[in-house]
Amino acid sequence: LQSLKQLLAGPPPQVGQVVAVAGNLATIELPGGAQIKARGSAMVGQHVFEQGGQILGEAPALPIDIIEV
Repeated sequence: LQSLKQLLAGPPPQVGQVVAVAGNLATIELPGGAQIKARGSAMVGQHVFEQGGQILGEAPALPIDIIEV
């Protein structure tokens, strides 16, 4: 149970497109249009994975559909 809690702890990873970079801080636009800031290495136009304010790495540039329930 403790291992499961550790895996589920913290914010979920998100994917978005980098719209601005200033030093080590990137502005990422999420699929719904919201923008967040995250630390890490990225270039404008790149798709990245983000979690807890950190860029985890490059994400594939695949189309994303938003479905509201």
